[in-house]
Amino acid sequence: MGEHKRIRLETDRSVYAVDGQCRLYAHVLDDSFDPVVQPVFEVYVSSIDGGQAKQLVSLRPDKSQPGLYEGYFAPPGPGRYRLEANENDQRISSTTEFQVTDVRQELIDTDMRLAHLQRIANLTGGASLGIRELSKLSSLVNDRLSTTKVRSERPLWDNGLVALLLIALLGAEWILRRRYDLP
Repeated sequence: MGEHKRIRLETDRSVYAVDGQCRLYAHVLDDSFDPVVQPVFEVYVSSIDGGQAKQLVSLRPDKSQPGLYEGYFAPPGPGRYRLEANENDQRISSTTEFQVTDVRQELIDTDMRLAHLQRIANLTGGASLGIRELSKLSSLVNDRLSTTKVRSERPLWDNGLVALLLIALLGAEWILRRRYDLP
């Protein structure tokens, strides 16, 4: 959607954390579909849920790629937002939507952090293996056989034999009391 438009608006993700910043992009082309080079390109971010006015965001040109502008937007709170061009460019521009929500950090940044992984392995006495070292996994697991004692308590009344023994003892006592005329 919007690939055929001269102004293509994008974000680097579709879901952002509440306290984070949203990275915004604009690919801007002129009538001949050549990259537009200007000092700033302005876009608007509005809340789809309502209640907040449009916010003007100035995007700066990317020096390495003509026609590409990027900038950041700090969302005021959770909700759904729409990125759109100014009124003059809306006819030739795409729009994009993104969501700001309370997201756990593990789900936002899913990159593998090798240094952290190695540190955790060193602290716990484990090992950090790459995909090429996966064949070593079985030998590492087999070297660490350990015996664990698990103690669990069960009430005596959960056992049918104990209840049967108690009934038999009470019955024997009753029979002996009747036989010898004991109170």
